[in-house]
Amino acid sequence: MTARLVSSGKAGLEAWSTLPDADLREKLCALPGVGMKVANCVMLFAYERRRAFPIDVWIERVLKRQYFPRKKKVTTLELCEFSQIYFGEYGGYAQQYLFHHARIASRRSRMARDSSTPLRFVRNDKKECARLTSRTVGLRRDSSTSKAFGARNDKERSARTGKSKRRAGAGVGLGKRTGRSVKLSAPLG
Repeated sequence: MTARLVSSGKAGLEAWSTLPDADLREKLCALPGVGMKVANCVMLFAYERRRAFPIDVWIERVLKRQYFPRKKKVTTLELCEFSQIYFGEYGGYAQQYLFHHARIASRRSRMARDSSTPLRFVRNDKKECARLTSRTVGLRRDSSTSKAFGARNDKERSARTGKSKRRAGAGVGLGKRTGRSVKLSAPLG
């Protein structure tokens, strides 16, 4: 609906650029689907009104945590008034820094929580996955199973055993066995 109003010219967005902040915000909020936060975003980013201070959930959290830590109940209206007075002419810039701070702090706390949980070994996960897959498909892991899966298992087998099905001298290097892989020390010539 708002897009139709704008494209038809009934909502004269260009003409509204000369309006004072309060009147512009009122006009924007009168559009269908536009609330205080979106109106402030449009004012800040489209109309370059640096005083506009969009308040969403992230900003509300960071304002309460940083500026009202002891107060239990702070309304959105109080936060709007506070941001207008405290940040003044450059409230839009302050809002962007606060938003960035909130996102980075959230990401760090999530990473700290994630790193405190024990990690499972990938190898064990793969074994469990293979066990469950073979159980559901009805396959047993034996020498006949590897033939069914083809070249990939041949490569894995040759890496484990150091043997290859290739002809001698066909580009296979002389190597030392280290763990599960073969390190080439010198090519065959």
